[in-house]
Amino acid sequence: MAEEQFIESESITIDLQRVRRILWQNCHLIVGTTLLCAAIGVLFALLAFHEKYRSESTVLMNTQGMPYIVTNYGRSSGSLLKSDPIKNQETLIKSRLLAKKVIKHFSQKHPGKLSDITPDYLAEKVIQVTPVSGTDFIKLSAIWDDPTLARAMVKSYLNSYFNLSDSILRQPLSHEKKLLIAKVKDSTNDLETLNDKIRLFQLEHDVVDINAEIELTVEEIQGLGAKIKRQEADLVEKNTAFQKLTTQLNLSPQQAIASVAGGFNDVLRHLAEELNEVEREINIKSVTYAPTNPTMVKLREKAAVLNRQIEDQQIKTVGRKFETGDLVITDSIRADMVRKLTNLETERSAIKNKLATFRAQKKALEKKVAHMPHTKLKYAELTLKKRNTEEILTRLQEKLAEVKIQEAGIHQKLRIIDVPSLPHSPIFPGKLHIILIFTVVGLVMSSTVTVGFHYLQQNQIRPEFLEHMLNIPVLTVLPWVARIKKKKNRLTPEGGNLQVLQANSHQATIAAYQDLALNLSVQGNLHQKNAFAMASLYQDPSESFIASNLGYCLAQGGQRVVLVDTNLRNPRLHETFGHSLNYEKGLPELINTVSEMAAKNPNLQPEELFPIIQQALIPSQAHPNLCYINAGVSLDNTFEFLNAKGFSLLVNGLKEYFDWALFDTSSLLNYPDTAVLLRQVDSLLMIVEQQADEAQLRQAAKKVQQVQGNIIGAIMRQPLD
Repeated sequence: MAEEQFIESESITIDLQRVRRILWQNCHLIVGTTLLCAAIGVLFALLAFHEKYRSESTVLMNTQGMPYIVTNYGRSSGSLLKSDPIKNQETLIKSRLLAKKVIKHFSQKHPGKLSDITPDYLAEKVIQVTPVSGTDFIKLSAIWDDPTLARAMVKSYLNSYFNLSDSILRQPLSHEKKLLIAKVKDSTNDLETLNDKIRLFQLEHDVVDINAEIELTVEEIQGLGAKIKRQEADLVEKNTAFQKLTTQLNLSPQQAIASVAGGFNDVLRHLAEELNEVEREINIKSVTYAPTNPTMVKLREKAAVLNRQIEDQQIKTVGRKFETGDLVITDSIRADMVRKLTNLETERSAIKNKLATFRAQKKALEKKVAHMPHTKLKYAELTLKKRNTEEILTRLQEKLAEVKIQEAGIHQKLRIIDVPSLPHSPIFPGKLHIILIFTVVGLVMSSTVTVGFHYLQQNQIRPEFLEHMLNIPVLTVLPWVARIKKKKNRLTPEGGNLQVLQANSHQATIAAYQDLALNLSVQGNLHQKNAFAMASLYQDPSESFIASNLGYCLAQGGQRVVLVDTNLRNPRLHETFGHSLNYEKGLPELINTVSEMAAKNPNLQPEELFPIIQQALIPSQAHPNLCYINAGVSLDNTFEFLNAKGFSLLVNGLKEYFDWALFDTSSLLNYPDTAVLLRQVDSLLMIVEQQADEAQLRQAAKKVQQVQGNIIGAIMRQPLD
């Protein structure tokens, strides 16, 4: 059998028919409240609400030729992103700088319209920028309570945006171009100077022939010299940062590094452990020693000394104190600063090691070239400088050419695709939307409050009230405990006893089932009845659970009990015994067999049915006196089977063969099956929720009376806290 969960819980069931009845009975109140809210919505829409209109335009950007701009256009939210030109333009449009230019341009066209508008409000509330995903388009829109001014605002933004973009794009390019031209000129002059030096050197010393070893050695010496300069610059930077942190910590570098390594922390830990031992000894000896005892006095003095030492170490660990007692640096901040200090010390040590290595390498190479001809070394230095200068000049010229191309394509970087249009309809929410929202809120609020009020005012049915209203005895008040079974889909464990009656079950629940079995026995013997249908007002899977446990309690008294699953629409009785549905030995097949026997023998007696009934019985592991007949095939046309003559004969046979016959059936108010069944059995055992509605109870009782049935008693279910 597949592993499942079976959940039983006490929950509040909302009856849709009852809700509909409550709404209909209070429709005048609901309609009145809805109309009142609608009227409030009309007044608000006409007097206090201003509709907004949106005008928009689409701009195309040529991101391939657009240089990245890294600056802050007067906004406090941060700078532009170097790697995202679309985001750059979005930030530029929403900037305070552009908003000021828009206000100035708009005020010239429409004087007095923006007198109370600030640049921040304009950028945040009026203008909207929406990049179109996956494209180079940007949608620029303005929201205003006047459609004409909304379109004018977009036009002013476009005009100011294009002018500002052009000036911003040209400014960095012009500056970069000037710097590149100056660098190209300087590099060209350096190259001409080197060429002159090389020509003079060649005239003076003829053509100097240098070998590869000399040239490589000179190149290595120059490279090491450059590395040494970079490392020295890094070391100066690290030393400055290191000195700044040690000053902020108010500690020497050695103290700070020792602290982060755990020096002070270890001292504090040892002092704290020792203080704990002393305090523990004080607590133990205070039971037998007087406070003035010399031993107690010494222990308290020792504790005071340890407290002062701990405070001193905390001051050293955290920093110095002001006269007020406040610490300069909190422990968490200091710990972070000390970690940074330790990292700086590690980096400084690494730089010093690299410097020592580079200097040693350079010194060794200089010692090596000291024995080489001076003329060849000088010529190698000049040719190497010339080659480096030529490479630098080539890179600068390439960069300058790129800047000139970008400068030439500035006017093609922005282009308007859609001109701003005059909006004809307001954006959501409009006045009609406001009225509709108020109306819907009024309808929902009044309906919810009405239904909720009736449910909150609902009184729980008491046993005395139920007995007085229906004139039937309440056989037991059954405490109902929410349970979750995570084993197989059943209500009986491997041991055989039904779960609710196990030794570890709630004692009130066990006692309630035992009282139910006893009271039912008394009522049945009193009225000479032993065949009962069990049903609740509405469909509830717990009916089968209650029937199974009642049958078990009756079987414990030494009586033979049979349970019959007549809920052919949704059978569940077999699940309470941990069995699968047996389609071959079901109730419909048994009824058909009895009907065939009755057709052949009109004078068929109940005792003649015992062999057929015996074959359909399924024994229960819970108790040898308890068995059941499962529903078999699930059916929709149950009326035909329950109203058949074969079923009536079967009921009589079960009454003769067993001491008790309990029929688990469908709900009273959902289906007509129970009403048909009541014509065949002796009486009805009705399961009632404590939260049941009085009208529903009267409806169920009336339905039983219509088929001339009777109710032997009620089982009231009560949630158990």
